[in-house]
Amino acid sequence: MMVPIHPDDLQDTWPTIVNGLKRVLKHSNSHWIAEDVYYAVKSGMAVLHLVYEDQEYCGFTVSNLIQDFDGKTLHFWIVCNDSKVDIFEQNMSQVEEMAHNAKAKRITFLSPRKW
Repeated sequence: MMVPIHPDDLQDTWPTIVNGLKRVLKHSNSHWIAEDVYYAVKSGMAVLHLVYEDQEYCGFTVSNLIQDFDGKTLHFWIVCNDSKVDIFEQNMSQVEEMAHNAKAKRITFLSPRKW
């Protein structure tokens, strides 16, 4: 299950994700820093979801809606999997529902799916 974190709760959640952010950054060709992610989530420009399987923490995602020429895209720019379970495979129906509710025409990813 993907649980959205309200921006007001980010400070309490930050210690849970900060090491994962650093790990994702190390394995990707991204140009953001952890503070960029904090700002984006805190300001409402992006959404942080913590991912749980059987009430056990499995990782997190950071996503945002992008306005493309032909409509919206639900873009996952950070995906951190702290589990042996593929968090997207396990939660694809919820991701598709999020895209549908946002009227997004597609779902895209920036983080590499495998390291």
